[in-house]
Amino acid sequence: MTFELIENSIDLGKPIRLYKFQRGVVSWCYCSADRDITYQSQKFKAVVGGISDSGILQSGEVGADAFEITAPMLDVAQLYRNVGPSSAVEVTVYEIHYGDAEAIIRYMGEIVSVKFPQVDRCVVVCNAGSLEQTGLRFTWGPGCNYQWADHNCGVDREFYKVESFIQTMDGLTISNGEFASFDDGYFAGGEIEWPVGQGLFDRRGIVAHVGSTLELLGGTSGLTPNTSIVVFPSCDKTFESCGFYNNQENYGGAPDSPDKSPFDGDPIF
Repeated sequence: MTFELIENSIDLGKPIRLYKFQRGVVSWCYCSADRDITYQSQKFKAVVGGISDSGILQSGEVGADAFEITAPMLDVAQLYRNVGPSSAVEVTVYEIHYGDAEAIIRYMGEIVSVKFPQVDRCVVVCNAGSLEQTGLRFTWGPGCNYQWADHNCGVDREFYKVESFIQTMDGLTISNGEFASFDDGYFAGGEIEWPVGQGLFDRRGIVAHVGSTLELLGGTSGLTPNTSIVVFPSCDKTFESCGFYNNQENYGGAPDSPDKSPFDGDPIF
C-alpha cells in the first residue's frame, strides 16, 4: 500500500517521524516510535523519553520558520556543547507509517544551533540553509571581493599550508615555535585544520598571530596538545597583499577606484 493511501485512510495510519542528521559520511538517525525503525537499510533509533518537533512552518521569515527538534540528550547535539563543527550538519525529516516501506521527505535543512534548557535535554534548532545564503556580494570598490584561495582567487592554498602540531595551549591560543619563523600577523585571518575521524576535518579561524602563538576564534575547545594541525594564512583583500601571492592579475577589486562614494550627496563624482 502506498504512503498516500495510508495517509488518506480513516484508520490505517500509524505515523512516525524519522530524523536523520548527517555530516559527511557520519550520520545519526532517530525516530519518534517506541522501537527502532529500519528504513532504506538504516536503523533509526527510538529515543528514551521521546523526540518531537515544533512543526514545519512556511511563512517566508527565516527566523520565524526555525524548525526545532526537542529530545533528551542526542549524540549529535554533543557536537555543539562548546564550539560547533565547522561544516554543516544536514537534517532530513521523513514521515512513514509503521509497517509500511514507503516514506516521504517532509523537511530538509541544517542545524544552526543547539540549546540545552536542562542538563539532560536539548533543543536542536534547524532551518533551510539555502534561505540564509547571501545574495549579490560583488561590489565596486578597492577591496577584493573574492575569498582567499577560492576558484575566483586562484591561489593554491596547498602551496602555502604549514603542517605542524600543538605544543602548548591555554584555552584561547595554541603555540609552536615553528610559527615564530613567519612574520607577526602572517597567519592572522587564516585558519587551522585538524582531522576528527572518518575523513572529516574541523577548522578554526585565526584571530591573531604573534611570534609562536596563534589566537583562535572560539578558543581551543576540541583540541589537545600534540594534535596534528595544518595552518593556512590568508590575506587582507588589498592589492598589495595580492602581490605577495603573485596573483594581482586575478584581483577581485578596483584598486584605482576613487576614495569617494557616488552616494554621498555630492552631484560631482
